[in-house]
Order: sequence, then C-alpha cells, then structure tokens
Amino acid sequence: MNFASVHRLPVIFICENNGYAISVPLSAQMAVDSVASRAAGYGMPGVSVDGMDAAAVYEATAAAAERARSGAGPTLIEARVERFRPAHRGRRRPALPRGGGAGRAALPRPGGRT
Repeated sequence: MNFASVHRLPVIFICENNGYAISVPLSAQMAVDSVASRAAGYGMPGVSVDGMDAAAVYEATAAAAERARSGAGPTLIEARVERFRPAHRGRRRPALPRGGGAGRAALPRPGGRT
C-alpha cells in the first residue's frame, strides 16, 4: 500500500472484513475500529462499506476506479461482511511444539515421522 501511495498508482485495495483475524476477534488485533482508517497512514482514502450490499460495494468501487483513472492514486475499500462459519478449518489436531513440549508425548507426523 505504501508503494502504491508513494507512486500514486491506479490501484484499488479491497479488504473483505468479517470481523475476525482467523479465529480471534478483530478488536483483539487492532486498536482502531475500521481497517479503512488505516489508509490515512499511507496517504490514501479509505472507505468502509457494507459488504453485504452489492450496490454500496459497486458505488465505492466505481468511485475508487474513477479516482485511480484520473491519476489521484490508490484507494482502500473495506467491505464489512458477516462470518457464516470458521474461516480456518484445516487443522485437525491441536498445535503442539515439535517434540511434544514439556510433559507431552510427540504426536506422529504425516508419513510416520516424529
């Protein structure tokens, strides 16, 4: 984002914000209320829209595209959406340090290695 802002590149950054950072509420990860507010630190506008409203997303994107085409540089759009299910479902067992950690037996690794 910094590079795009410094060079006034015609870029639209879109953040689909479901309120979580994998499994932790966003409020535990950020000291600001909105991802879009972070754009100010890069010297570009940040817009927060209801990501469940297609018309609102279209309007924000059209305005950002016009801004980019006119040479005014990048825009950050935060699309706030609902989280319907956990985003990270790949891990099947609890994470343990290699070697099992203190007082724990090492879990077998894929392929039978420990």
